[in-house]
Amino acid sequence: MKYVIKYLCVAFCFIVIACQPHRVSDKSSSAWKETLSDKIMMLGHRNWILITDMAYPLQTKSGIKTIYVDDSYEEVLSFLIEMLDNVPHVYGHIYQDKELNYLNEEICPGINNFRKLQFDFFQKDDINYVNHEI
Repeated sequence: MKYVIKYLCVAFCFIVIACQPHRVSDKSSSAWKETLSDKIMMLGHRNWILITDMAYPLQTKSGIKTIYVDDSYEEVLSFLIEMLDNVPHVYGHIYQDKELNYLNEEICPGINNFRKLQFDFFQKDDINYVNHEI
């Protein structure tokens, strides 16, 4: 299956997409979609596409492109999965912080909605959980 979430295995190139996890914008910009569409055919082994929240630190090394997206996590994820399903040479490996499994609604309001949303896109067994700090 071709899917992606927090990290997508894609050499020396990162595309970081910082999106609004719960916001649905009524004035969506398609610029980020065009950027990804233009770059996807050049990606391959050991390149990464990260879909992050706003707390992800800005990366400034050469070869890293950060794109701020004023669209919802759901819209970004949906577009990226659809794009990956239509390219023959790139597929997704799903990685997510292991610590997310320990969160509950009491300490992280909205976590259940987040889980439900992502499981609309893929099965829990498709996710590789890794420690946040390695």
